Amino acid sequence: MLLNQRIKPIAILQTIGVGGFGIVYKAENTETGQTVAVKTLLPHLTNPDAILRFLREGEFSSSIFHQNVIYV
Repeated sequence: MLLNQRIKPIAILQTIGVGGFGIVYKAENTETGQTVAVKTLLPHLTNPDAILRFLREGEFSSSIFHQNVIYV
């Protein structure tokens, strides 16, 4: 888990949720003060297929524009 760790400039604050594929954390960009979410793969899913799926999820998510969807 990444709790209380820092990935400059991101400070991991708390776990938001855990699923079958990853962990989502509430975090803060310490340079801007902006609250952000950070999603990581579960440790046992670091094989090439899982990484590719994770990257595709990010690419797809970043293409969605709607007032009820967060920016990725």
